[in-house]
Amino acid sequence: MKIFHIIDSAGIYGAEMVLLNLLQGQLKMGLSPLLCSVGDVDEDEKPLETTAQALGIPVCKVRIPRGLKLKSGLRLLREAKNFKADIIHLHGYKDTILVGLLPGFFKKIPVVRTLHGWTSKTRLSKIWLYEKLDKFCLKRVDGIVSVNTKLVDQVQQFIKQSPVIAIENGISPLKFNIEKILQEDSKLAEFCRHGFVIGGIGRFSMVKGFHFLVEAMSLLVKKRPEIKLLLVGEGTGQAEMESIIQSQELGKHVFFTGYKQNAARYLPLLEIFVMPSLSEGLPIVLLEAMLAKVPIVATRVGGVPEVLAQGKYGKLAEPESAKSLAQSVLYVMDHLDDARLRAVMAEARVLKKYSSKRMAEKYFDFYHLVLAKKTGYHESA
Repeated sequence: MKIFHIIDSAGIYGAEMVLLNLLQGQLKMGLSPLLCSVGDVDEDEKPLETTAQALGIPVCKVRIPRGLKLKSGLRLLREAKNFKADIIHLHGYKDTILVGLLPGFFKKIPVVRTLHGWTSKTRLSKIWLYEKLDKFCLKRVDGIVSVNTKLVDQVQQFIKQSPVIAIENGISPLKFNIEKILQEDSKLAEFCRHGFVIGGIGRFSMVKGFHFLVEAMSLLVKKRPEIKLLLVGEGTGQAEMESIIQSQELGKHVFFTGYKQNAARYLPLLEIFVMPSLSEGLPIVLLEAMLAKVPIVATRVGGVPEVLAQGKYGKLAEPESAKSLAQSVLYVMDHLDDARLRAVMAEARVLKKYSSKRMAEKYFDFYHLVLAKKTGYHESA
């Protein structure tokens, strides 16, 4: 089976890691996936393309003009046809809109979309508009996969004609080398040498809630002066975070690494991993933290409670609440031996339920369902 995966990637974040894991799983199954990486006409090689090629994943680079032009959607369909794809698999709102807005007679190849969720909180913003168009175009694909069961219920409220199922994100085993990281960055090594280090990894956008984590630090240092916060990532929300840090005099307690590829390798530096998101599908960084056997504090959003078995494998906090985050971190600190035991159990849960192999097999079955529904096609791996 030949699968044409399309994504317009701005970096290597959660959705990109899920896709890389899926592509590797499909290659191991003997399938023929191709990563179609979309970018603007003036863009050089993207990090996702470099990483995929290093992993032995075939890559097709497509550069198109900015904006939602029908010619760009036709270009993507032409590339899929040239590949002789059996399935087109969309991974973002931009590619879904470009393909979805085209009339149905152009789309001879069945189209599947993986949906990680919608994050816009501001009406009439650019992202809000894109998400509205995305929802409209979801009605024009042949099958939809959400990353958690809660999202399935939301989608089925307005999608009636196409199959909608949940397939949990999958992850490959990770290797960690703390010594190498500390040797590469002497300032980071000095920061982590003393105190109790908690931290978060991700995009510093409003929906990821990192400003609430920084606010929580102002509460935590009053009770635990030894606590420190390591933040791995970058984004537009960093300016607000730095303003809070300055106003609360938290400078010596917080360290920004900037954007890092393979950011999961920083997880073993943490005594507690904190994920303060306001909205999530099924975050890959949470699965990475579980594989790293790091005690977890995460907000009760999206698929997070399901992954953590309603708190069995990590402490759940309320979203949009610095106080709840601080209380949850203090609870874990006061029950650290128990939290570390739960972290070991969490690793076993990920290896059993959230493996990239299991994810790839479930997608293979779904492709067959969509193909049979649209074309009567049947094929074995």
